[in-house]
Amino acid sequence: CFELAKRNAEVLRQLVQHVIETWALEQPTDLCIPCLPHKVVDRALDQVLTLAEKANVLLDSAGVLPMPAVSARFYEPPRVLVNLIANGVKFTPRGGTVSVSISEENEKGIGVVRFTVRDTGIGIALEDRQRIFREGVRLDATAGPTESSGIGLTFCKRAIEEHSGQLRVARTPGQRTTFSFAQPL
Repeated sequence: CFELAKRNAEVLRQLVQHVIETWALEQPTDLCIPCLPHKVVDRALDQVLTLAEKANVLLDSAGVLPMPAVSARFYEPPRVLVNLIANGVKFTPRGGTVSVSISEENEKGIGVVRFTVRDTGIGIALEDRQRIFREGVRLDATAGPTESSGIGLTFCKRAIEEHSGQLRVARTPGQRTTFSFAQPL
């Protein structure tokens, strides 16, 4: 009975989280604050640490060094990173690694910080690269309702596009997936 209640509570928690994410997509974009990229990464890693430990997946943040502040809505960069890192953990076999790095770059004459999440998981097939950003799409057909609602990558893509950015995905089928996005300095 306790296990059933625990599973039901987790389903409800996931549903509430997805409602919050959906609501966040529709909020005004003028509530931006400065965020330190390495602190954003630290916050996101803290939120997925237990998931990674349970999956026996190493979280590597060696590529995260202090950088100048970026401007973003306070909840977006950590939420985007949490989604990307959690997906990496979910699709990485036991003993694999999810790496997070940040780098200062220049895109079209604008200084940006690029956040990159790379896993050693199963990769994404070429035909699925655009489909994964559609609401409700789940590549893992065996995932239960507590594992995926198909809204995480939709949220990530929209949140990044709201700041004139682009969520990039590079894949090597059967080997790894790399997601990245940039925030202006």
